[in-house]
Amino acid sequence: MLPVVFAALYYELTSALLIGLMVVIAAFTPMIYSDVSSRGLVEQAVLSVASLGATAIGALMKGEIIRLRHREQILRNNLEDVWTRSRQLQRETELERRRRIQLEAVHAVGQDVLAVISPENVPDVVVGAIHRNLGYDAVILALTTEDSSELSIVASYRTDGKKTVHGNINAHPLINRSIQERKSVYSNDLLQEKGVGGVACLRARSMAVIPIIIDDRPGGVLIIESRMENAFDTSAITALESIADYVSLALRNAEWYRQLSEKASRDPLSGFLNHRAFVERVAEEIERSRRLYTGLSILFFDLDHFKQVNDTFGHEVGNKVLKEMSRVARQTLRSIDVLGRFGGEEFEAILPGASIDDSKAAAERLRSAISGHQVVLEDGRTITLQVSVGAATYPFDGATPEELIRNADAALYEAKRRGRNKVVHYADMRQDPQLEPMGAY
Repeated sequence: MLPVVFAALYYELTSALLIGLMVVIAAFTPMIYSDVSSRGLVEQAVLSVASLGATAIGALMKGEIIRLRHREQILRNNLEDVWTRSRQLQRETELERRRRIQLEAVHAVGQDVLAVISPENVPDVVVGAIHRNLGYDAVILALTTEDSSELSIVASYRTDGKKTVHGNINAHPLINRSIQERKSVYSNDLLQEKGVGGVACLRARSMAVIPIIIDDRPGGVLIIESRMENAFDTSAITALESIADYVSLALRNAEWYRQLSEKASRDPLSGFLNHRAFVERVAEEIERSRRLYTGLSILFFDLDHFKQVNDTFGHEVGNKVLKEMSRVARQTLRSIDVLGRFGGEEFEAILPGASIDDSKAAAERLRSAISGHQVVLEDGRTITLQVSVGAATYPFDGATPEELIRNADAALYEAKRRGRNKVVHYADMRQDPQLEPMGAY
């Protein structure tokens, strides 16, 4: 009977039953061909039936054990699936949280950056907004100029407050690659990069370089550094690229604003500053002169007898004469001198660093260059120019833009009164007892 039970426990039900049947046949076969007592026959039959019962019970137990083990395996598989799915959902939730934070940061940076109009303020706002919203250890904005491919750092922000940049950023492999390929590049373990390190943080472990494309040309790069390893992934780079797009748009907007402001502050005929912009520039130069203890002078000059030119030849020829005088004045004065048009035929100039004697010399040089200059008309006729010049010097002839301009204009009219084609400095008027001084001095 033991083989039957063994078979029932370790083999399939069918195999166990076959073995049990063979046992019964083996038990009854001797009784068929031999003389046994009825009692022995009954015992043998009982034994065989018991064997068959044990076989059936063992088979049923084996089947139940197999089903239980199968269910256990299914439960284990289900638990593993649930655990795996839970971990996956956790990772997805963390990724979604990070993406949400990054999107919020991109939006915040974009709002800050696009709100800036003044071109000179854009770089500082950019790096400050990136650091404030994304928290990297160092942020650098480097831009190129239209006439140069060299990068120049225009703004940087570091958590330690330092401004030092280590090495030449134009020679950095990651920066060069980003500029040349016009794509973002990053390293999450700078220690493993041969010859590559951070440019702002000496202990930087991760670094990303994001190109800034302006009008389809590389306009600069955003350099982001972190002391943490594996600080960047594809979602972080995508967020930084979105920020770079905002920066590009902000720089373009700032440049357009600068151009519009430039046009609004310029006289269309001469290209010089209009009088409002000229007065603002005088105020800036006075402040610089006061701070640096340098000289500053103002010139006022206009064409003598210009009304006759308009009356004789017309306003179109008059404009041509004014343009020619503007050209000669620009060529005669220094490149640092600022020219403006007061109105009509009257012009003005700022001479940074010029003392009283310097302004007298510059005014005479200007008078000599313009007076005697001829403008040839289309019909062959010529117009000979003649100019009078007045000058005033800070702080002797005025401490405010209004005083300097008023007194330089007074000196100009004094030059007219003395016969035109002359130079008069307001200091000479103050020394002349017959002339009543004007302004503060």
